[in-house]
Amino acid sequence: MYSKRKMCCLIATCSLLVCMFRAEIFAKGNEQQELPEIIRWEEGRGFDEQGEQIVGSWAYDTVNVEGKYVLFDDMGNVRAKTDQWKERETYAENFTDTEQATATLALRTEYFPKFTGTVYITIQKENGESRQYELSPDNLYEQNVAVNNGVYKVKAVEAVDEQYIYKTEYAKDVLEMEQNQLLLLKINVTKEKTGTVAEAEKRETKMVEKAGIRNAADRENKIEILLEEGSTREKYVLCGCILLAAVLGIGLLFRKKRNQYD
Repeated sequence: MYSKRKMCCLIATCSLLVCMFRAEIFAKGNEQQELPEIIRWEEGRGFDEQGEQIVGSWAYDTVNVEGKYVLFDDMGNVRAKTDQWKERETYAENFTDTEQATATLALRTEYFPKFTGTVYITIQKENGESRQYELSPDNLYEQNVAVNNGVYKVKAVEAVDEQYIYKTEYAKDVLEMEQNQLLLLKINVTKEKTGTVAEAEKRETKMVEKAGIRNAADRENKIEILLEEGSTREKYVLCGCILLAAVLGIGLLFRKKRNQYD
């Protein structure tokens, strides 16, 4: 009776392990599926398909090719981007708002007299964190940005008004910020037009449509891969449990026969 009880406990334990592995795989797949999806970008903020701004969470970018997983802070600013979902914990730990700023990056704009639009400046830190700043008539086209010590670069600059996009000029040098340093970054907005806002919106719409189809297929493939990996692990666990149960059963059988002879 004691041996039968041990056998039942062993089988129950093996079944529980198989269920735990399957639950883990499905949890990973569901966790990624439940991420809000960025359908469009506006002024450095991400918006979902309902038109609501995404704040305080990770989101899946269906627009851009790089940095599929985006972390937004409570104000909707981008804190981090990564192509690997498993790296999100590292980003969440390293990019906190508790770091004390020790230097100042002074953003200044020179522009032609009739320009009344907005200049969007994206600054990227060496660890990959990016933030976007807006210079407009509201802040007199200037802003002082408090930053930490480290190496930064200008990732992108865009000057637009209601109709056109204008060419911008700025230093492409790396920005090395040191303690108590004040560094001037000057952006020059020229009269040269590089396109229209309407054309840019059309291109963005096409990119969103293509990215939506492509990323839907990508997500399905990722889920299939996770499920396949889970199935493989389950097979190994199940085979191991069956083998263990068989060995134990044979041992109990021999023991029973030996007890009969004794």
